[in-house]
Amino acid sequence: MQQTTGFDRYFRATRLQLLLGVLALAWPVGSQIHLQAPSPAASSHQASQPPRSGWGTTLYRGVELSYEVVDGFAIHDGDMVVGTPERPVRPRDAHLTSRSKPSRSIPRRDFSSLRGESLWPGGIVPYVIDEGFTAEALRIIQMAIAYWNSQTVLTLTPRTTEPDYVRFSAEEIFVGVCASELGRVGGAQSIWLGGPDGCPLSATIHEIGHAVGLRHEHQRVDQHRHVVVPADTLYGGLGSSYVANAPIGGPYDYASVMHYGEVETIPPGMLVSGARLSVGDIDGVARLYGQPPTATTVSTNPHGLEIIVDGQRVTTPVRFDWPAASEHILEAPTQQVSAGGRYLFGRWNDEGPRRRTVTAGPAVTWVEANYIVQRSLAVCTDPQEAGTVVTRPEASDGFHTIRMPVSIEARPRSNDLIQFVKWEARGSGGIAGASSANPVSVQLDPRPGAGFSARAEFEASPVFRIDADHGSSQTALRVLLDGRWQTVALPWTFPVNQSPDSFRVEAPEVQPEDSTFEDARYRFRGWSDGGSRSRTVAVPASGGSLTLNVAPEYRLRVRVADRDSIRISPQSEDGFYAVGTRVTVEALPNANRRFAGWVGAVFKSEDPVATVAMDGPRSLEPVFALGHPVRLGEAKAVSLPASRQRELHRAEKGYIVWVPADATELALEFRSSSSVNVDMYASFARDPWANPRGDSGTRVVEADFGSRSRGSSERIVIGSDSIPPLTAGIYFVALDAPPSPRGVQGTLWASVKRGGIGWASPRAFTFSAPDGVDPPAQTVRLTHLGREPVRYRVESDQPWLTAEPREWTRGGPGIEELAIAVRGTGLAPGTHRGELRIVALNSRRPMDSIATGVQFPVAFVNVGSPETIPAVSGVEFVSSPES
Repeated sequence: MQQTTGFDRYFRATRLQLLLGVLALAWPVGSQIHLQAPSPAASSHQASQPPRSGWGTTLYRGVELSYEVVDGFAIHDGDMVVGTPERPVRPRDAHLTSRSKPSRSIPRRDFSSLRGESLWPGGIVPYVIDEGFTAEALRIIQMAIAYWNSQTVLTLTPRTTEPDYVRFSAEEIFVGVCASELGRVGGAQSIWLGGPDGCPLSATIHEIGHAVGLRHEHQRVDQHRHVVVPADTLYGGLGSSYVANAPIGGPYDYASVMHYGEVETIPPGMLVSGARLSVGDIDGVARLYGQPPTATTVSTNPHGLEIIVDGQRVTTPVRFDWPAASEHILEAPTQQVSAGGRYLFGRWNDEGPRRRTVTAGPAVTWVEANYIVQRSLAVCTDPQEAGTVVTRPEASDGFHTIRMPVSIEARPRSNDLIQFVKWEARGSGGIAGASSANPVSVQLDPRPGAGFSARAEFEASPVFRIDADHGSSQTALRVLLDGRWQTVALPWTFPVNQSPDSFRVEAPEVQPEDSTFEDARYRFRGWSDGGSRSRTVAVPASGGSLTLNVAPEYRLRVRVADRDSIRISPQSEDGFYAVGTRVTVEALPNANRRFAGWVGAVFKSEDPVATVAMDGPRSLEPVFALGHPVRLGEAKAVSLPASRQRELHRAEKGYIVWVPADATELALEFRSSSSVNVDMYASFARDPWANPRGDSGTRVVEADFGSRSRGSSERIVIGSDSIPPLTAGIYFVALDAPPSPRGVQGTLWASVKRGGIGWASPRAFTFSAPDGVDPPAQTVRLTHLGREPVRYRVESDQPWLTAEPREWTRGGPGIEELAIAVRGTGLAPGTHRGELRIVALNSRRPMDSIATGVQFPVAFVNVGSPETIPAVSGVEFVSSPES
């Protein structure tokens, strides 16, 4: 599935909701859903009665991938079809492209470099189009095909007699979702476009990308170095679409059409999720199909900004036919401006310095500068002398980074007769909630235009205000005005002299009234004056207020393959619980699988009986696995049976380890009691896999990590800097033993270092200020999990980057707030990058510190003086390739 600006709301409200609601990937407690499918932790097995929904794992082209079963199809990462549960892979798909090499590192399957049989010969992709599409959908499909043909080395051509081809299918296998098989799979394969109306152009381009062999850019194993994925995105119906499991394939491409948008960049504010093929996509496809470019393309994200190349200012993207081995100087201007927008240099795609040298040649044919996008925010009052508007964070030049929330507050002058009434807003931003809310949050989006402006309207006459005591931005009233019912969001403020003496109101019993796809709702408790739910409101001439009292209720989503595998108390018919309710969840494994642990956005536990505090929406999943649980800090006796051949002990013969949310390091150690050399492998959320046919004809084990030391002991250490990094949840451990007539006896240990801090938000920061000005501080919230007192310290790798408090002691679970500050005075104009990290101090040796695994990358841009800003006019924010 592909997300773009303008498609985000469709994606969030339609794709996510329909997957959750229709496919029952996260089902409300009490619903009558019975899913018969393998556990996500289990290996795939042939099923006599293949499930129509649920999830499992499969060997796909030599790699074990998780899949979700959607109406009989096995779907990986949200939109890649890997077959059906009864036949997840086709026979020839078992071929490998893993590279076997004598190294302690684990050879990885590079999905961006598929084997020949998984690519389309000669770059020719035959296709057919279903007759069931509407005329508009057919037009979009043809546009997407023409676009791929004009921009890449591939040629999509109508099929004649070719045995392998792509079918653009009008079949609606799941509502409103586009999907494709990955690479050439043999025979007829489909790109499903969600029904006769098809999918948007950008999504169709995206799915063609999967069909020719591209995976999601945001799922690279080095994801954590480029983007921050919100915790609530990692769980639920689309969680697997953000797990970092794709190999690294060249420079990171934020603008790729294969990138999703529900992430924040590092540094924050750069554009993500392109609506069309990026320069990097085009370059990568050419390399994938053996036709690497001969010219070098210099580009920017967004398109149309300027780069200084060998002293000459050029508008991107631009191609250069440079002689091989020639050197060239590229310089990205610190900032550029256009109508309503400012662009601050963020980072090159290859991490080079802002002014750097590149050497022309086949290894480097694409270089891109990513820019932080800022929009202007203008605020005023009406009447002008009535009051002031305060913004947080402040910005002396009026520019704010996109997607970063900005609070605006209207403050009347010191006069009881002047009162705030409402906001009037214009531009490419939006006010979250009601127009009478004060303060209110503004979030600027990246679309071009004249920025965003908000006017605070004040009145000198009395006003009447109707508010809600909780969740005001999500509560509303039905009001009878001028003979017709209207919906009014709360809070609602209006001048008394412009209103009738009285009017009818009706408060819903529960709102939103349709909570099918909601995770929070509000139940009517009463009015502040004791009136009934449907009533007449009298408006006094002197003004006044009325409060709607509501009780918040939050949904508990539990993702399970079999509802009989859990017990929940107290029960709820629709999954909603009153705030403050403590819900007990109990895992009930069957005879074939063992409980491994609970995982969720803000809930993790290894206890089969756990308590969930419903102080907000909660999503959790019990993981059941075939392996043997290894308790942290306890020795696990291992007995591997005698074998005549080398065997990888995985799945029911393997082991599972639960890693807590605040873990900073996981250490796995195996010691055999004999001289038998046993190798050890580990993977997050999936079993390691022994592949019998590597490129060299040798056996290859696919895993995230491995230890193949000579001798009787093996050790794997996984930390926050590992690739992929340590992730809270379930790790699967497999032991690879050589032939042994007597078997192998040994001991397996698992231990973790814990930092005490489970979550932090936000996780990355962008600051900007004119030369000689210190930007306002920004706040981060830390969630502590430890119960013992811990003293923490914030360490900085730059003298200009600090946090307050620098040290503090936390005695138990709770929230700590840090103010992150930049001393910009004295720094040269340009982009400066640094990092803060939090360490726990050793109580016995105060000078020693233990990493908590919590780091905050920070970018500060000294924008210089206004007269130094180059203006650009050709900046492109493409919503579709139609233009």
